[in-house]
Amino acid sequence: MVGKCRKSELNPANVVVREADDAEVVVAEFDYRVHHRVTNRTFEAANIQVLRVRDGLIVSSRDFHDHLALVMAGGGLPELVAALEGKWPQSSRPGWRQGSERGRWTPAASPGA
Repeated sequence: MVGKCRKSELNPANVVVREADDAEVVVAEFDYRVHHRVTNRTFEAANIQVLRVRDGLIVSSRDFHDHLALVMAGGGLPELVAALEGKWPQSSRPGWRQGSERGRWTPAASPGA
């Protein structure tokens, strides 16, 4: 098992690593086999990571995941819909605030920032 958090276990499967035309870029495609402990749901979620490796070190990473599958498995679809409609109660997400741009939620500035 590679990933483990309070609510879910993540196990990679179907891993395919591809090289790009740029020698520093590597693309990894894989599925996470996920067991969500709260809902007891088990499912797969598709993922892609685009890495830039220089001198043997990862210097940048862009990760793309099937966030909708993760939200649905966790039972968070009502909260997602509310957030997209700009109706996400601030009290439910401390540290976040509703921004002025089309009602989007953004991290609140930390004190002293």
